[in-house]
Amino acid sequence: VQTCALPIFMLKLLLISLIAVLLFVWNANTVAAGSLDCTMCGLALNELEGMLNEGKTQAELEKVLKDDICPKLDPKDRSKCTFIIAMLPSIIKAFENKEEPGAVCEKLGYCNYDPPKEPSISPMSSFTLNLDLPPEQRWVALWGNPVYKDIVDGLVNGIEKTMGTDLHTINNIGNYVLDHFPKEYQQEIIGGAKALNVGSGVMTFMNLAYELSDACTSIVAQDTAGNILHARNLDFGFAMDFTADLRNLSVMIDVVQNGKTVFKGVSFIGYIGFLTGTKPGAFSVTINTRFIPGGVKNMIEILIEAITVKGAQLDSWLTRQTLMEATNFATAYKDFTTKPILADVYYTLAGVAPGEGVVITRNQSQAVFEWKLDAPNTWFVFETNYDHWKKAPWFDDRRFYANKTMLALGQAGVTLPKILSDVLSVKPVLNQLTTYSALINNKAKYFEAYRRYCNAPCPI
Repeated sequence: VQTCALPIFMLKLLLISLIAVLLFVWNANTVAAGSLDCTMCGLALNELEGMLNEGKTQAELEKVLKDDICPKLDPKDRSKCTFIIAMLPSIIKAFENKEEPGAVCEKLGYCNYDPPKEPSISPMSSFTLNLDLPPEQRWVALWGNPVYKDIVDGLVNGIEKTMGTDLHTINNIGNYVLDHFPKEYQQEIIGGAKALNVGSGVMTFMNLAYELSDACTSIVAQDTAGNILHARNLDFGFAMDFTADLRNLSVMIDVVQNGKTVFKGVSFIGYIGFLTGTKPGAFSVTINTRFIPGGVKNMIEILIEAITVKGAQLDSWLTRQTLMEATNFATAYKDFTTKPILADVYYTLAGVAPGEGVVITRNQSQAVFEWKLDAPNTWFVFETNYDHWKKAPWFDDRRFYANKTMLALGQAGVTLPKILSDVLSVKPVLNQLTTYSALINNKAKYFEAYRRYCNAPCPI
């Protein structure tokens, strides 16, 4: 018991430092949108927004700042605490007016958004992951590419700054968590970390961070010919610069064994899991985060404690395992509805035959609700990040626009290109955090993914 308690206690101290740094690391001057300061603002305001959504009052937020955050700051930073508390009424008013955190950060002077010059859709690079290689060698050719080194170094520096402690401590705690990973995954992370010249414990933290995909849209539709179409936007990051890095680190992966494709998916440099994947000719799956009260801080605590104390597996590990082992929609459906996982999520599953489409709402042990295709009445189902039978929070209208645009297409007019152009490219379904879009037709063995950019004005 003592072996587990020390790292978890240390982790929670780091998390307290994280929140403190997130709220007060910024200087009073305007900073570029490509800086970590802008990311800090986006993350902090997302946390405040989440607390408001949980029913916290302004007085309760002020108490958290005064009692839990300000005393832990250096004296020179405490004036920033006073500034944030003074600005709380304006921040809350902006949220009530449905202003996005990114826009609020701009008004506060922490972000100066320079609209991206890239096209809204651009190709994504691809890589073949050979499972016949020893685990420690599988990712080396990809992760060791010098193109990605500077980007990953920036993310590692960001981890050090946001955690408020040195990389040595972070690496030690990460290695403790890594010891609880399956042996195969341990070896993949250790080998890949060496290729990036990054500590394996730091790389473990990055893998946990990749699990915090906080805002996505997944859709399964059946056209009038009975074809099953699966599409998704993955929205990732807490502000514009972090998301931009992740776009550049996203890669389509062809997973092969014995010279044959086992499955395909999208992953990120430094990440061994899959949030999007297809077994051509059989089924496909996408993961969306299910809102957890307490925000990112609670999610990280849940991840660490579930791995080190309860022996749970990451949600994306179940995706990878099922894509490896399941042979059809039915066997995949059984896995995603019954196998224990680490945190609450939504699995959107699509097959090849008419009716093979479902959004599975999960808790850690089992499915709690299933929303299935039943054409022609229910010819599409979709998920953002909130239980679909409940009202979506006032600050997130993605569900409304996804539903509206799908109905406008109609079952007779729905195609993957139309979903991409008329649904996934409509703001706010497309937003500043959108990293990539993926399109899948399992029966046709079609899989394509694109890096996405949202041109200003664009919600976060």
